[in-house]
Amino acid sequence: MATLTVTITEAVTLSGSDRGTSNTFSTAITEVDHRILDLTTAYINYVEFAPTRGAGQYADGTLSYIRITNLDGTATVNIRVRGSDYTSWFKLDPGGSFILTDQTSDAIADTTGTPSLANLDSLALLTSAGGSQAEIFVGIA
Repeated sequence: MATLTVTITEAVTLSGSDRGTSNTFSTAITEVDHRILDLTTAYINYVEFAPTRGAGQYADGTLSYIRITNLDGTATVNIRVRGSDYTSWFKLDPGGSFILTDQTSDAIADTTGTPSLANLDSLALLTSAGGSQAEIFVGIA
């Protein structure tokens, strides 16, 4: 067992005042998966979840932390997040990061509805320009 500590720092001075902040998150993990990926212009599942561990997949409920960072200087990266009955998309500008500290999510069209948080099934990536790279860091409990 190890402790993963993540610190996020925003450094900015606005109108002569320091408006930066720093926040730290710690979680217990037993595994780390860290990869640099060569992306294509078609979606590829890079992270999958299932009831049990398997080749290329993590067991439901074990995700403690995931960060996906667009390493490209000009191209965007799209992230496709799939659950059992929904799909959501997120765009990462060059240098941008996407972070989750839990595997549960939901997407509903009704803004007054109550979400039914359930385990994610997969995270897929594509790039707007071939030859782009992304970094994935996963911490598993």
